[in-house]
Amino acid sequence: MFNRISLSHLLFELLADAQRLYGPRDPSFAVDIETFTPAGRLAHASMIRPDPAKRRYVIRVPAGGVEIHLGAACFAIGHEVIHVLSSVGQPWTTNLEEGLGQFFAFDSAARRGWFEFSPSILTPYWTAERLTSQLLRLDPTVIKRLRKTEPCLSKVTAELLLAECPNLDPRIAHQLTTRFPEGEDDAQK
Repeated sequence: MFNRISLSHLLFELLADAQRLYGPRDPSFAVDIETFTPAGRLAHASMIRPDPAKRRYVIRVPAGGVEIHLGAACFAIGHEVIHVLSSVGQPWTTNLEEGLGQFFAFDSAARRGWFEFSPSILTPYWTAERLTSQLLRLDPTVIKRLRKTEPCLSKVTAELLLAECPNLDPRIAHQLTTRFPEGEDDAQK
């Protein structure tokens, strides 16, 4: 069974992995984790709450599954860690940012031996992950290079994406840099 200390340890382990793969985050912001009692339609959803006044991010994960199952914890925290890489202030996300969150979450859980994935009821996430997977198959290091020019993933343009990955289909570049469907991105983020 996980407790707050082990969830915090997992958070910082995943944050280190994400920075190694995709570039550094703004270290002037603290990162913390808390659990909440789920309720409502998005009861299963993790989320991130930026708090610019206190210069910190709080990753919120639903109590229950993540406190019991390593795979669920890796998946929930892994997705939100990607949002920590981007600077605070962007009021919405793109398919690139949400897709990378899903991709990293899958990979993080799989590397720790949890492979029990089922299709999500939140189809836009899986669409975004599929698009991001296509990009990363063409160029596994493109995100790190993109973030040197534009640290906020949701501010990356199709033009910048194509400049860094010229073999990418321009239609996919446009889809990746399109705003993630509203109402589906779990109150972000």
